[in-house]
Amino acid sequence: MYFTGSLPDSFFLLSYFTLILGFGMILKTKTIYLQINPAHENFSDSTQRYQLHAGTSSIVEHPEEAYSILKDLTTHGVDGLSISRMHPGKLSKQYNLERISMLWLTKIGSDTAINPTYLEKIAYLVNKFVQKSENSVVVLTGVEYLMVHNGFDKVCKLLYALNRSIKISNSRLVVSVSPRAVNEEQWKDLVKEFTFLNKDSPRMRI
Repeated sequence: MYFTGSLPDSFFLLSYFTLILGFGMILKTKTIYLQINPAHENFSDSTQRYQLHAGTSSIVEHPEEAYSILKDLTTHGVDGLSISRMHPGKLSKQYNLERISMLWLTKIGSDTAINPTYLEKIAYLVNKFVQKSENSVVVLTGVEYLMVHNGFDKVCKLLYALNRSIKISNSRLVVSVSPRAVNEEQWKDLVKEFTFLNKDSPRMRI
């Protein structure tokens, strides 16, 4: 099969489709940004279980612990952002979360999806979120998934960047990382910048 159009026509078509594709990507990016609006859940009458101070970053071993903190804080007036491998619909249903912002770490196209290789975009979105909110918590799970796609060093730099954003804001960062997913030296690199929380930690009033 041969192209029979003129050379100028072919350049015009190529430019046209490039423009359309580029415009579509811009719209998709803006759609993702529009999802990042600070909000908290409806207030709960229960006593707040977790005491995490603003400007602090913490590591927990299990995603369930991170989501429990997210649920507790966002039902006591704290705006929430979840970045997770779990689909937002499933996360919302499982933890009864309806109002907070959620981003889905996946290569599948979606209005709430963010590609796991776009670490700079994750950092940008978190920074924008904590700047817009007067009192917030950011929960990041799926760190092991990010490491598969980017390697430990790049993900560690991302976590350090997020930690810096949190320190100069009225926010908190909770990251779920299993010690078994990294080696001893890598774990030391993480816990020297983050507070490791477990069920015996004073702030983890379970």
